[in-house]
Amino acid sequence: MPRKTTREPKQNRKAAIIQAAEKLLRKRGLSGVTTRAIADEVPCSEGAIYVHFASRVDLLLAVLEQNLPAMLTPLRALETNVGRQTAERNLLSAMEGLQHFHNRMVSMLSSLFSEPA
Repeated sequence: MPRKTTREPKQNRKAAIIQAAEKLLRKRGLSGVTTRAIADEVPCSEGAIYVHFASRVDLLLAVLEQNLPAMLTPLRALETNVGRQTAERNLLSAMEGLQHFHNRMVSMLSSLFSEPA
């Protein structure tokens, strides 16, 4: 009879790598985000990062892509909320959502411009 073991569900490594990269970008800026630092944060090997991402730029784009819904959701809600609330309230909600996205992403994206490559 097979032995029953209790295993915790395996963490989604790709998602963990993206999350670690975002955390480090916020904390250290782009120049402080190395594959070694990400691997230590996950934890995983540096090679595991390249299983999921062809390059560091691909990983950074994945971080941005993961955060895009925070920008798109309030914009899509504008259409849904027509006639439900005032135009002013709808636009204010959309702007609040866009500002939240801006606050999360601009410092991270700005560090990309300081990279010579």
